[in-house]
Amino acid sequence: MTRLTADPFADLQPAWSPDGRSLAFTTDRYTTDLELLVAGPYQIALLDLESGEIQGLPGFDDQFRNYNPQWAPDGRNLYFVSDHDGIANLYRLDLETRERYLITDLWTGVSGLTAISPAISVARGTGDVAFSVNKGGPFSYEIYVADDPEVLAGQPAPEMLVGVDASIIPPRERMSTAHAELLTNARLGLADPITFEDDEYRSQLSLDFISQPTIAFGASDFGVFFAGGAALFFSDLLGNRTLQTGTWSRGRRFSPATRTCRAAGTGRSSVGRCRWSRASCRCSTSWWGTGP
Repeated sequence: MTRLTADPFADLQPAWSPDGRSLAFTTDRYTTDLELLVAGPYQIALLDLESGEIQGLPGFDDQFRNYNPQWAPDGRNLYFVSDHDGIANLYRLDLETRERYLITDLWTGVSGLTAISPAISVARGTGDVAFSVNKGGPFSYEIYVADDPEVLAGQPAPEMLVGVDASIIPPRERMSTAHAELLTNARLGLADPITFEDDEYRSQLSLDFISQPTIAFGASDFGVFFAGGAALFFSDLLGNRTLQTGTWSRGRRFSPATRTCRAAGTGRSSVGRCRWSRASCRCSTSWWGTGP
């Protein structure tokens, strides 16, 4: 097994070329900003297996998705799905001329179960193209097959339908876009890299949270008792060090009772704390005690 890519970008949906020398795949390496941690839409790239060179293929504008590449049997054309006009449709890319052609023009779109699920498949023997179409419901899909060479040739793909974008929710002209611009501004709130001062990190524990306290209370012929406890959790800023502590307390109170303790053979009486022994005793005492 050989690892073909080793970078922080996403690479998925690989497709072998008919001659086995190239690999077409979907990637975000041309649109994702690693410095700002902003993920970009997927584009299509070509990997030369002999040299390991990765080459981006011409799709549409970087703000649109181009994904699910599939080879034609001749190895000179590549089918893919793009939503550059707001609706995902099937396109063909001529690898020699780098021209793009529109094959389907569906209002509901060529789509799989998710936004980037595979939606097309090409028969290697005949070149027929099968694709799934959403019919308007969350689980309403049908599979179509295009086998007419004229249909598969398509027509030159427009860059964008003039004045039409199916992905825009009415109204097209809005009073203010300030809120949307703030939400999409990845640099907002970041420190100035020039004036920002570095400092050594010192690990210090601070209280994260306290668990729900527990309290218990009971009574019987022997008196009353109570108990309670709670747990406290501490950690440092990075979460590398954690500390968990707990506290528990309980006690008992014995009810007053009049008991007379008579020592055997003396006839004397005493009032105080009673320790039970084999001798018969009755004590008069009232006291607090703690214990297990």
